[in-house]
Amino acid sequence: MDPTADAVAVESIRALSVEDRLRVAQSLRTFAWDLKTSVIARRHPELSQAEVAAMVREMFSGDSA
Repeated sequence: MDPTADAVAVESIRALSVEDRLRVAQSLRTFAWDLKTSVIARRHPELSQAEVAAMVREMFSGDSA
């Protein structure tokens, strides 16, 4: 990424209230979760929705066991 763009992004985030930062973080988390769900469902059409959801939970939990 462009260093100037990085600086602008950082300043934009710093200008947000704590509440707005949390809202942005939650939005990004939801986007990532939904994207991962879609990718897994497309790559593994044989899986049920529950199995896809379990895989996504496992991926985001950080457990590798």
